Formats: sequence, structure tokens, C-alpha cells
Amino acid sequence: MKDKKGEHHFLDSIQNKIFLCITLVVSIVVILTTLLIYLNSSSVIKDSALTFMSTTLRTLNRQIQDLHTRTMNILLKIAINETVRTTISLEPELASYEEYEQFREIDTLIRNYMADEGFIERIVIIRSDGRAFFSGNPIMMRDDALSLYEDCLSHTEGTFFSIDGEIFCYRQIYVGQAGMDAIVVADMDEESIDSIFQRSSFTNMDIFVLSDNGQLFAQTPYNSIAADDLGKYMPMLEAGGGVQVMRTDSGRFLGALEYIPDTGLGSVAIVSYHNLFSESYRILYTALLVIILSIGLSVLISYFLSRLITKDLRSLRISMLRISQGDIRERTEIPGAVEIKDLAIIFNNMMDKMDSLISETAMKEVEKRKLEQDYLSMQIQPHFIYNTLNLVKVMALQHDEEDMAKAITALVDILRAVTGKESRYTTLEHEIGFAKQYVYLHDFRKGCQINLEVEMDGTLADIQVPTLILQPLVENACLHGFEDRQTGRIVIKAFQEEGRTHIQVLDDGVGFETDPDRSGRLYGIGISNVLERMELLYGDAFTFDIASGRNSGTKVELVF
Repeated sequence: MKDKKGEHHFLDSIQNKIFLCITLVVSIVVILTTLLIYLNSSSVIKDSALTFMSTTLRTLNRQIQDLHTRTMNILLKIAINETVRTTISLEPELASYEEYEQFREIDTLIRNYMADEGFIERIVIIRSDGRAFFSGNPIMMRDDALSLYEDCLSHTEGTFFSIDGEIFCYRQIYVGQAGMDAIVVADMDEESIDSIFQRSSFTNMDIFVLSDNGQLFAQTPYNSIAADDLGKYMPMLEAGGGVQVMRTDSGRFLGALEYIPDTGLGSVAIVSYHNLFSESYRILYTALLVIILSIGLSVLISYFLSRLITKDLRSLRISMLRISQGDIRERTEIPGAVEIKDLAIIFNNMMDKMDSLISETAMKEVEKRKLEQDYLSMQIQPHFIYNTLNLVKVMALQHDEEDMAKAITALVDILRAVTGKESRYTTLEHEIGFAKQYVYLHDFRKGCQINLEVEMDGTLADIQVPTLILQPLVENACLHGFEDRQTGRIVIKAFQEEGRTHIQVLDDGVGFETDPDRSGRLYGIGISNVLERMELLYGDAFTFDIASGRNSGTKVELVF
């Protein structure tokens, strides 16, 4: 674009446009740098909070792990005690003094182990048949004992787990007599476990301890997040490597997860973002407002400037894309930008010349192909008509009028295919009919009996093929395959395989061992003409193959 004096405006130059964009980008970078500085300070606060959360969880986990170790030591002592193993391996004697003594002895043994450990409420030994030995009340019936036995085995041995709100831990006892096994189960005292949380100070932090199946094991007295919501946040914490920012209906929280080794438990610490960043929220809101407005304005300006910068290039690109898709008549508009104007003019001139050359070349190619097809068709027609008329001449000398009528009828059918208006192409079914007529004429001439059989996929009957592509192949088989024989068999097969059409001509004639070119079987005018026409029509998609052997017949195959 030029003003009245013919001078270019500032924005007509791409260089000036790029300068303006760089200025804008620098402004945005300054704004983003300010934001990153603030976010870095927030990151320091968050990292400090994570460090404190991890330290707190490790302290709590050590206490729970110590509780687990002491519990497992008691269960191990009971499991390997010979008195216990001997007693539980004996068969019960109902309402007997001996059975009473067994229960009392087990009860005394368990009480002695539990004497110094106030965190275990009850220990029960349960056989696999439901018989139970325990210390403490209430009395456990066989059905209850068997139910507890099955529930315990559904959890991992040596880990804490919850059943109906109670916390258990068990160890198996392998008696090895009569296939009888048993377990020793510790029923944990929940008040003793809760006292661990009461003794610790968790200011502004919620602590949860969960079992491996997601059930609540213990928690701090007052929590900002419901324990029922933890199930959907555990996968988030695991996916985040144990640390994740979580959103709930009540706000945003920072969560940390650590598993307690060997216990089957995991501890979760959660801190509210509001408590974590309460002092910096006012600055954050002000900074965010300024940054959002600045970025919004920058994005808006950048958008319009980028469209202004790339308008001319975009128009040229669209024109090139359309040309690449085949629209060679596409031309680009002459832009106003000084740097692209000459390029657009050169591009349009180049496309005008290319369009002219392509049109000229296309017309010449069409004429060339038409002339080649016409030449090849005209080449085979006189050759075939000449041979056919010779046959009629011989038959006129050797046969009566009825035979002459049949021969002339066959000849007329073939001549109609050769000289008709649509003689360049025909259906595969008609082409096979021409081959049959030729065999009929050949038999009359030679006095032979050559059987022509057809095996064709019914779906191929109406496909279009060049006229007289089978007759030269059949003629070749008759003249060379049965030159010294009066009888023979020719089979024409047509089928499709892997999306390509296969046409085979097979005979049971004398065959040959030498190169077919040198043996005289191939290539005469007829077959050479067929191959040239097929190559012109199908190009590289057409293949030709011949296979033969002495006294084993010949197979010729066209694939297109």
C-alpha cells in the first residue's frame, strides 16, 4: 500500500511487523517473569509444607510400625509355642475336664504375653474347623470364630486390617497333624491407637491412616476433609508419586502419602491451601488480576498483528495447497507487502506457463495413446481376417454348404467384434466366445477335435477387457501345442486373487523345453500385439508369464 506520495507505510514491511512483534513478546516476557518470581515464592512455601508433612508422617509411621512389630512378636511367640501347638492339635473332648484345662492353659499363656502390652484388647487362636482358644470376653462361638477365620485369610498375613470397624492382625500356625491349620489373631485396642494421635501435635494438618483396601485405620480428632472422600484421592496421590494437589467441594488441598512398610497401611497428610497461603493471598489476587489483564491485552494485540503479518503469506500458501491438490488454474492475489509482491507475481507467471505446458503435454499424450491403440488394433485386425479367410477358403473346397454356413457364421461373429464401433473393448464373456469360434474354425480346417473348456468366476463375466486378447493365445496353443495331434484339450481359467484378475490358458499339448522366444511359440504378431496393448492399458500392474515342459503342456497367464 502506498500513500499519495508513493511511499510505503510502516506496516507494509515484514521487517517492521516483526520488530513490532518482538517488542510485544518482550513485554509479555517481563510480565511472565514477574509471575514466575511470585510463583517461585509460592513453590518455596509449598516445598516447606511438604517437608514438614513428610517429617510428621515419618514420625507417626515409626510409632505405628513399632506397634506392628511388637504385635507380630507376640503373635510369633504364641504361634511357635509348643504348648499352643500341642493343644490345638488335639481333638476336642466335649464337656470334659481335659478340654476345660486346655482352654485355661491357653488363656493363661495369652494373658502372660499380653500383660505388658496394653494396645491389644484380645488374642484368639482359631483352628480351621472353627474351634477357638482365646483370652478375654465375650465368649466366641464356633460360627463366629469360623467367620473371623475366613475373614482373616482374605487379607494379607502380618498386616493390619479392619473388619466391621475393629482392627485385626493375624499370623498362621502350621500344625501339620491331620491337615489341621490354625491362626492366631490380635484384636487391637482402638483407644490405644487413637492415643498416638492425641499425643502428637498436628496444627492445621489432617492425618489419616488407611488399610490396603482403603478402609480407615485411624485419624486425627478434627479433620477438614471427610474420610469418605479419601478413596477417590488415593489414586491421585499414588499417580503423583505420593504428592498431589487435590480439589474438593470445600477447596484445594495439598496431600502427601507414605506407605508404612510391612503393615499394609498408608498414612496421608492433608493441608488446606487456604491455611498454607493465607498470608500471601491478597498479593496473589492483585498480581493475578494485573497479569491476567496484561496477558489478555497482549494476546489480543498479538492475534491481530499476527494475522496482519501472515495475511499475504497465508494467501500464497493457500494457493500453493490448492495447486498441490490438482487445481493448477489457481492464482494468488497480488499482496500489498513489498517483500512478497514480486514473489506473488513470479509465482502467477510461473503457474501460467506451467498450465500451458501441462495442457499441451496432456493433449499430446492423449493423441499419442489413441494413435498407439488404433495402430495396434489395426495391426491385428488385417492379420486375423487374413488367416480366417484362408480357413474359409480351405473349407469351401473340402466341405458342403451346411459346414460352410457354420464356418461363415463363426467368421461373421468374429468380424463383428473386430470391425464394430465398440471393437476396442468387450466383456470377458464375449472374448471367451470369440476364442470358442476360433477353435471351431480350426477344427474344421485341420479335421481335429480340440475341446475348449472354460472355468470362470461368475463375477468376472461382465468385466471389460481389450478385444481379442484370448484368441491369439488360443491360436498359439492350437498351432504349436497340437501341430502333430488330432485331439487335445484347452482350458481357459478366469479368477480374482488379492484384488487382481488372473486369466490362464492351459493346454495338454507337446510343450517345449527351450526359451519360448527361440522355440517359435512366442512372440508372433498376435501375441506381441496383445502384450503391447495390455502394457499400454495397465502399465506396471500388468504381468505376463508362460510355463511349459516337454510333453507336459503349456500354461500362459495374464494378470492385471
